Parts: sequence; C-alpha cells; structure tokens
Amino acid sequence: MALSDLLSSPVVVAPMAGGPTTPALVAAAASAGAFGFLAAGYKTVAALFEEISAVRAAGVAVFGEGTKLAITHASQPGLEAGARWAVAGGVGAFALSLAAIHVGAEWTSLRDRSFLGRICLAGVAIALAVAGGGLVPFVFVGLVCAAVLAQLLLEAFTPRFGAATVYEPSVEAAAPSEDT
Repeated sequence: MALSDLLSSPVVVAPMAGGPTTPALVAAAASAGAFGFLAAGYKTVAALFEEISAVRAAGVAVFGEGTKLAITHASQPGLEAGARWAVAGGVGAFALSLAAIHVGAEWTSLRDRSFLGRICLAGVAIALAVAGGGLVPFVFVGLVCAAVLAQLLLEAFTPRFGAATVYEPSVEAAAPSEDT
C-alpha cells in the first residue's frame, strides 16, 4: 500500500465511538472519495473485527481503525502496516488538517510555532506509520503519544499571537473626553 493511496483524499471521516461510525458510513465515505475510520471505543475486539470484515466486504481497500488494534497485537514483535496507519496515520492526518486550517487563517504565518509543531507532529506520525513495523507495539504507541504530548505542551506554552491577540482599544481612547 502506497502513501499516496492513504492521503489521496482531502476529507477524513473521523471515528466516533458510541455508535455513529458504522461500516456503512466508512463504505459511503470511501465511495465519495473520503478516507474513513472505524471507531474502536466501547467495542469488543471481536465486534471491531466484524466491522472491519464488513468494510472489506463492501469493497473498501483503504480505511483506518481505532487504536484497539495496537492492544490486540501487544504480544507480537511489531504492528502490521494497517494497524500502524490506524494509530499514527490518524494522528498525522489530524495534525495536517490542523496545520492547513492554521495556515489558511489570515492571522498567522508559516513561521508560527504552532503551525511548525503541527507539521513536525504529522511528519513524526507518518514516519512512524511507514517505518515503525520493527517496534514493539507498546513502544510504537508510546512514541505516538509522546509526539502528541510534545505538541500539546508546545501549544500550551507558546505565547499567544494572532487570533488569540485581539485588538482592544484602551479604556482612555474609548471613553469620551470631558472637553467634548
């Protein structure tokens, strides 16, 4: 499976735990040209594998699954490509979508630390998805979590400029003077 197969669509249908994400939704998203994810939350491993089989039976070749696949493969020496892309590919796609929204805003620049951090997070996640097959699943998921945590800390401790800096006239300038 080539990277271009996974990133050929600009639309990602995110996994929504609790029922909204079904194999039919993932198949419909794929037929519309989007990249769909099955949710793993609140499901048994057997139920998740049933849904994966249903999506594959619908003819969908490329889709993502929730992170429970990493847990079910914890005793194996490494994760297969599909599981790696489900975990790290989803993080990469999310980070890239945030970066695209960020750069599209009129208040930002390509030198903004949050934007650069999101691009780096996407790069790390995609690199792990591509080359992380030799890593023990626990280490693989730990590295993805560490990359996300690093981005969250960067966002939390980056001084706010742009949209967070809203122009507010000073109180003196807003108040009418006594001379008028």
